[in-house]
Amino acid sequence: MFEHRSLRLLREHLSMSLRRVGGKGDGGVDLQGWWWLPVECLGQTPTSFAGTAGRPPRGRLRVIAQCKNEERKVLPRYIRELEGTVLRYSSSSLLKQNDTHLAASTRDALVGLFLSTSPFSQASLLQAYASPIPLALLHLPEPTTYWDGPDSSDAAVATHTVAAQGTALQGTIVFNPALGGHTGLLRGTVEPRWERSSVVDEGRPGIWTNGTRIQSWTPENDEDIHEAPVNAVYLKLRRTWDP
Repeated sequence: MFEHRSLRLLREHLSMSLRRVGGKGDGGVDLQGWWWLPVECLGQTPTSFAGTAGRPPRGRLRVIAQCKNEERKVLPRYIRELEGTVLRYSSSSLLKQNDTHLAASTRDALVGLFLSTSPFSQASLLQAYASPIPLALLHLPEPTTYWDGPDSSDAAVATHTVAAQGTALQGTIVFNPALGGHTGLLRGTVEPRWERSSVVDEGRPGIWTNGTRIQSWTPENDEDIHEAPVNAVYLKLRRTWDP
């Protein structure tokens, strides 16, 4: 199932701990949860959060996602629907955070993520790029063999930064300027890449900062995310990729 494959790849490669919420009354949301990023990428200093066992401290952003498993290209109307969903959730009192550990610009921030087995049309990319809402687009074609080995050294990994559709790569990961731009939510500190391996023909999504791959790790389980305060969550972290 595409949603289950998406959840696994997001957790293993992009530091996202999401859960399925699709169904009747889901409000157009298939997945939701948290995106765990180095605190420096969220405008915090390393001393703002408690790290564990030498692991770099992380902050979190709320993410809602829509998944489409269709053969035709993603059209602009799907992006507009995601924009509307993010706006509705952003105004909902259920998403208001009292997390004083985060900067004001990120504490109540909400990122919209669109995952698709088919490519994004040029018009849909333009729609996303013009949006003032932080959006990430991820094209995950049906795999023959996904590269699921452990992280290699940066020098040993053949990587490509994808800024638009139409390349020869098997997948695509894109941040719009409202998310990844220098004036966006992440202030240009996180770079999305589709990584290629010299061993297999296909690749995997990844996120990089300052020329270094951000190793993917999330809290041990979703219950911690919802029930424990942020500084307590950091005491139980699991890194899903080891060098």
